[in-house]
Amino acid sequence: MGKVKTTIEIEEGLDEQFRKAVIERKGFHKGVLGEAVEEAISLWVQTDSKPKKVEQA
Repeated sequence: MGKVKTTIEIEEGLDEQFRKAVIERKGFHKGVLGEAVEEAISLWVQTDSKPKKVEQA
């Protein structure tokens, strides 16, 4: 399976907290942030098994 590049926008404070947590848990090396984001998304998808209705504007 290939990789895709995704751009997101999150609150600055959340970004800082996430980066700090990633460095504390996984160290600081090339690709570590992407690995952590992929892991976080995978865990979220696995634990959020009930689809929620999205309201369209």
